[in-house]
Amino acid sequence: FGSSHLLAKGPQRSRSLGYGDVPAAITSCWASALEFKAGRMDWDGKKVTADKRKGKVVLFTSEEEQLTHFQWHDREKNEIALDLIVINDAYFEKIEKVKDGRVYLLRFTSSDKKLFFWMQETKTEGDEDFIKKFNETIDAKIPEKKAPEV
Repeated sequence: FGSSHLLAKGPQRSRSLGYGDVPAAITSCWASALEFKAGRMDWDGKKVTADKRKGKVVLFTSEEEQLTHFQWHDREKNEIALDLIVINDAYFEKIEKVKDGRVYLLRFTSSDKKLFFWMQETKTEGDEDFIKKFNETIDAKIPEKKAPEV
């Protein structure tokens, strides 16, 4: 049915995460498969800069739609700022070149779409587990890295 990011719902669909504001029927429609604290990063095509807001990545499958959602929550405003439908054309990978932080890229294989995030979890030991579980949950098809030409 097409690629994940084409089905994206942007910030205009923001809603409160306070369960007191949301009917129980809605909150019971999904169960979080994975969540971890991570901030967004802005990319201008050449340089990546951190968005200072506290955030959280949430991955879940909606029982009603049977679609997997990738969401970024603004923890300060308690709202969903990004909601994408993801299929196996997306995957997370660590940006190894960054030495002064823990930066990860959500890459899409069906397009050039790239979203950068920085880990906000206090312990670095769990980063690899979060990324591995994320990629396994969405059945990510990660392309093989090409060997450098000699």
